[in-house]
Amino acid sequence: MKQYNHQQIERKWQKIWSQKKVFKTADFSSKKKFYCLDMFPYPSGEGLHVGHPRGYTATDIVARYQRLKGYEVMHPMGWDGFGLPAENYAIKHKIHPAITTKKNIVRIKNQLLSLGYSYDWDREINTTDPQYYKWTQWIFLKLFQRGLAYEARVPINWCPFCQTGLANEEVIQGKCDRCKTLVEKKKIRQWMLKITEYADRLLEDLDDLDWPEAIKTMQKNWIGRSEGVLIKFEIRNLKSEKNPKKNFIEVFTTRPDTLFGCTYLAIAPEKWQGIISNFKVQKYIQEAEKRCLTDNYKKEKTGVFTGVYAINPVNNKKIPIWLTDYVDANYGAGAIMAVPAHDHRDWEFAKKYNLPIKKIVKPSNLSKSVVLGISVKSGFKKELTKKSINFEVGLSRNGREHIRVTLDNSQIKFFLEIVSKYLKDNWWVEIIGSQDIMFFRENGKDDIIEDFLGKEKEIMPRCQRMEELVRNDKNLWEMLESNLFYQGFACYEENGIMLNSSIYSGMDNVLAGQKIVADLEKKDLAKSSTQYKLRDWVFSRQRYWGEPMPLVFCEKCKKQAEKSKIKNQKSKVQTRTFNLGEILNPGWVAVPEKDLPVKLPEVKNYEPTGTGESPLAQIKDWVNVICPKCGSQAKREINTMPQWAGSCWYYVAYLMRQSQIFPNSLPARSCLAEAGGRETGQANLPELASRNGTGKSQNKKYKLDKEAFDHWLPIDLYVGGAEHAVLHLLYARFWHKVLFDEGILSCKEPFQKLINVGTILADDGQKMSKSRGNVINPDDLIEKFGADSLRLYEMFIGPFTQKATWDKQGIVGVYRFLQKVSRLDNLISEKTSGRVEDQLQKTIQKVESDIENFNFNTAISALMIFVNYVFSCKTITYQQLKNFLIILFPFAPHLASEIWQSLGAKNLIDFDKFPRSQKIECLKKITIPVQINGKVRGEIQVEKNASQQQVIEKAQKIATISQYLQGKKIIRIIYVPCKIISFVV
Repeated sequence: MKQYNHQQIERKWQKIWSQKKVFKTADFSSKKKFYCLDMFPYPSGEGLHVGHPRGYTATDIVARYQRLKGYEVMHPMGWDGFGLPAENYAIKHKIHPAITTKKNIVRIKNQLLSLGYSYDWDREINTTDPQYYKWTQWIFLKLFQRGLAYEARVPINWCPFCQTGLANEEVIQGKCDRCKTLVEKKKIRQWMLKITEYADRLLEDLDDLDWPEAIKTMQKNWIGRSEGVLIKFEIRNLKSEKNPKKNFIEVFTTRPDTLFGCTYLAIAPEKWQGIISNFKVQKYIQEAEKRCLTDNYKKEKTGVFTGVYAINPVNNKKIPIWLTDYVDANYGAGAIMAVPAHDHRDWEFAKKYNLPIKKIVKPSNLSKSVVLGISVKSGFKKELTKKSINFEVGLSRNGREHIRVTLDNSQIKFFLEIVSKYLKDNWWVEIIGSQDIMFFRENGKDDIIEDFLGKEKEIMPRCQRMEELVRNDKNLWEMLESNLFYQGFACYEENGIMLNSSIYSGMDNVLAGQKIVADLEKKDLAKSSTQYKLRDWVFSRQRYWGEPMPLVFCEKCKKQAEKSKIKNQKSKVQTRTFNLGEILNPGWVAVPEKDLPVKLPEVKNYEPTGTGESPLAQIKDWVNVICPKCGSQAKREINTMPQWAGSCWYYVAYLMRQSQIFPNSLPARSCLAEAGGRETGQANLPELASRNGTGKSQNKKYKLDKEAFDHWLPIDLYVGGAEHAVLHLLYARFWHKVLFDEGILSCKEPFQKLINVGTILADDGQKMSKSRGNVINPDDLIEKFGADSLRLYEMFIGPFTQKATWDKQGIVGVYRFLQKVSRLDNLISEKTSGRVEDQLQKTIQKVESDIENFNFNTAISALMIFVNYVFSCKTITYQQLKNFLIILFPFAPHLASEIWQSLGAKNLIDFDKFPRSQKIECLKKITIPVQINGKVRGEIQVEKNASQQQVIEKAQKIATISQYLQGKKIIRIIYVPCKIISFVV
């Protein structure tokens, strides 16, 4: 190639790919299928920065590679246009979200086109398209009809800035995930989805997925299944009109073995709303209602004593009941048995409010002791060493020497003897763990107190007399836990041996827990239970820019549905049939499928009202409708769906945007839009009647085709950010399972393999953002260096799944590499070089393996090494160059296509095959250069384990070498195994 003009080359090939529809995917094919999917973007006004193409480039490399391997590849793209990001952007710029979304899509699409991605643009989707959200509404109705959607007035997370409710998953550290505003509680009418009914399946099916373990763990922890026990605590001094004799409160615990250590009950404030008239308690409840619902927000724990007591069922002791904000009202019964000695949350609370702490479980054979260096005489440490007692020496926070001792049970006696010998007057040494012993030496007298943790009133004053630094500690436990060596040990949460537990003392704590439960079950005070941290999905939003919910409220139907004869069963009233959702939510009627989509009305004022009502409430001619069931006056649901609704099923929608290519037709691939960028490129396709036969055959964009779903799903590769672990990924799995239960989908999971893309940080090491002014626009880089250079550098910057920092000079080096590649055709020679062939085979193997394992950076490194090697040899054959271009093509498709065409190839490189590396031969045979009097006269290929004599004989038989040996006397032969053979003649 005379000159590498990246702009001309890239525009040329993007146009060819579009016109020839190179990337069009057949609906069905005899080839093996490969569904390769990006997490589709929401169309932000800022467009893409250089961090975004990293994931898109990776999937494009894989898609092109799989096509070369003979697969029919589904690689589509679309737009997640609804929701808070798009609406907040529109409000900020005072432009209707429909306009900004459309404009932003055009901008981002042009950016993707300029990067040469091999998307099937004929399958492009847009969640804001009514023909798309018709199916979002259709799926919602399936949820509703199955009883999985219900109306409730519940406290939810409320963002005062976005002025809408948020799901728990959208709250991070007490703040809105989008705008970072501190979230409040607000009680409003909501639609909830029963994702909790699928908790077990969502948890168990994770094991079958090829996902990063970190993402699996995040989902498992979010679902939070706990096997435990519900235990009844009697409340003695709380009157109840319903049951004046006895009141009970149930608490859920996974540690029944620690019941004897329960020193108070902790209850979520909202659980006791209106029960106690005490002003202080009521004020605390009101303040707690304003706080965030999730426990992600790591705030200081607060609480108030109710004045009411419960009875611990294992020892009949009276314990106080506290209301506190560290208890989740929705987990278990919204109440816990607090065991401060064995749970850190309870420990912190008990220390703050000076509540009793009772140790119930101790390590079986481990104790610790911290000895102040100034408290013992010289020789103490030598004595410890002599007795083989393990210790380490460090400094405390205030710079004093700490001797940190670890003991097994057999060493405690010897340790006490050493302490007795070396401890100075008016000091003490404590041992905690398997044995809890306090050794005091006060005014010349020794005093050893065993099980001292239960004798705080005696111990604490003595310690405070001797040591000034502990005089501000509220209690003994605070004093102990302040020492880092004791943390996780003073408050002991592991298994061990029971103590202070009546007849269960001395038992293994796990066995003791089982025995305690069995004994309580006989008294009807305990029963096994499974609880989950996962909460039902808060699904409705009080905003304009979202999918309308396909429901209307009818007072007449409400009265009919509430009649006892139709509750909890599907029944007919007169001539009307109520589905399960309509029975469970009296008055709410599903919009018939034939009337979908319920379109979002055009409005002038779309800003949130802040009252808890959607702006749609103001559009009376849209809200007021006729009930489709009975013909009476009704009102539409005014809340909209969250931004996650459209993304819950979009991977299915791509399969519904069919190409009208059927099994017996010629193979075809999908096309990109014109290089200039059409807005949609979508075709009108015929739509089949809906499943119940009520739909009409019309020209629509989407076609429900179970055969296509069976053929293409599950997705073979899904690439996106780890931040979606408990949002999109969890919600999509939930909807998928519902569609599986409906018989629409035949696989249990949507995404078989998931890869997370690492974030690209700005060159200052921070996350790119407009506010920081460190955003790098890919458009400028494409203009200056070309799309292929940007693609290569995005992949070369570091391991794909790890964070990487942008280096402005990095793309320059990659650009120079491509310039070098463009000159490879100048080195074409008919003369075959075995060394180049060996290097090529190694490169093919390396690139193939690295693409399969997402090691793109090392694959590119191998490509660079090969090119440098070719230039050092100054030769490459026509076929070798073609094979190299094929393995380069997934990474730099424009330049590879251009050189391929310049070599006279008749077909597009896209339709060729990935070269098969000669793996076996490569491993067994090696190429050795042959020197005669210091000059290389040729090469030979021999077995890797060939002897020197075999190598000599092979070299002498090669005509190009033997001509230099004829008539000459061989003085010396030098052979470096596997490297070189040299004849001196």
